[in-house]
Amino acid sequence: MSIHPDCGSIGLPTIKIDLQSGTRRNKNYMKVKIMKKVLIIIFGLAIAGKLSYEPIVRPQILSWLNNTQSGQTFLSFLEEHKIFNQKERIKILRSEYALALYQMMYDVHNALSVHDIKYWADGGTLLGAVRNGGVIPWDDDLDIQIHNADSSRFFDQVVPVLKKMGYEVAGAKIITSSEKFKCLPNENPPSCDVFFATEKEGRLDINWPQAIQTKDLEPLRFYKFGSFKVYGPQNPAPYLEDLYGKNFMHQAWRGFDHLAKDGSTTSSCVPFVLDKTTATPAMPIGPVVDNTELIKNLSSSR
Repeated sequence: MSIHPDCGSIGLPTIKIDLQSGTRRNKNYMKVKIMKKVLIIIFGLAIAGKLSYEPIVRPQILSWLNNTQSGQTFLSFLEEHKIFNQKERIKILRSEYALALYQMMYDVHNALSVHDIKYWADGGTLLGAVRNGGVIPWDDDLDIQIHNADSSRFFDQVVPVLKKMGYEVAGAKIITSSEKFKCLPNENPPSCDVFFATEKEGRLDINWPQAIQTKDLEPLRFYKFGSFKVYGPQNPAPYLEDLYGKNFMHQAWRGFDHLAKDGSTTSSCVPFVLDKTTATPAMPIGPVVDNTELIKNLSSSR
């Protein structure tokens, strides 16, 4: 059995243990068993960031976990044997918050569509659309991209309409106002970040290390997002692999907590393997109100 068959490629020593030759009559059997447990604990602690060499080892271990089948198998083993389970640390959205995100996404989608401005889901919103079919159960904000060439029309035509609908806009962030949504203490309101993409050297640059390749964007396609559909790139896989690793369809992790005002985190970038409950969209997915006619009326009355 290879405890870490891929670790040689990330600069860690390869450790192999042949459990097939070990039996209860073999004096080495207990040593092998103990060594296996020690190795699992060491890797578990390193993943959790508990060891002093964490800044050096942890990025490499996270890369292995997020990009290899053996990393996914290792995570399942840790969880199965109750050694480490990152899933227990995530914070699921309360139902009212999830519904507010769905309504905001539907309103933003309709407002942009009425004004014929192309957009596509980005980041965790794109991942949720592709993998979960909606808001990721612990993702507390929305992300979209728009061509930078359409930024003026967005601010001149779409923002005034969204404000009349009860949303606030700070810079390029759309925020649900206190009139539309009641936050709990120490809770930020639901929001949507809008990134303006500029084509540079075959990439859609948003001043972020990762970027959608221009060839992977169009024609835009629909993705199920709760009870409605949103636009996304026609080939999202390369971008999602850059952002979340090759195992993005089967694993998940949560980083920064946008929901808490104090910026506290209930999780880190340590991944966990998805199951039937975490691979589904945040609930409830509705009802959401179709405000298309309202948006048209507000746009014509400007």
